[in-house]
Amino acid sequence: MKQRVNKLDLDNINLALDVNEKALREEIRDGRLSAQTSIGEVVTATVGSGSAVSLVSSIGKDVTSVILTPGDWDCTGVVGYSFAATTSYTWVVAAINTTSNTIGTAGVNYAAFTTPAAVPTAATFQEWITPRVRISIAATTTVYLIARAIFTVSTLDAFGSILCRKVREL
Repeated sequence: MKQRVNKLDLDNINLALDVNEKALREEIRDGRLSAQTSIGEVVTATVGSGSAVSLVSSIGKDVTSVILTPGDWDCTGVVGYSFAATTSYTWVVAAINTTSNTIGTAGVNYAAFTTPAAVPTAATFQEWITPRVRISIAATTTVYLIARAIFTVSTLDAFGSILCRKVREL
């Protein structure tokens, strides 16, 4: 099923989210943060179109990630694709997974769009929303927003945002 967000401009998302995420990562790494967090806590990470990651055809690529503490989390995300003038694509994916650069299972970890070879207009963005993914973890874990595409001729970059909300303590 194709899911699309129109006119998404991730470069203008509140930068305070990035600052909070960086602070959380430092506190976890340095042992200053308790493993317990509150139900309803939200953790986010964003990579704007100006900092998009380059893709290699048919290979999953981490766009961004968040660090989650033990418990159950509902995560969702959006992956934006930035096409060069002559890039032709047939398949794009937006995924959330606990394994780096791995998209997982269709309909569970990722949403995909398949099309006959298509060449979008140069410098256009297309965005796809991930399914909501329940992440149940017993230890602090990194969760990844992943892009994957099959494309030819030119280049394709990905950017996006992931949001996870804690729904249950362990």
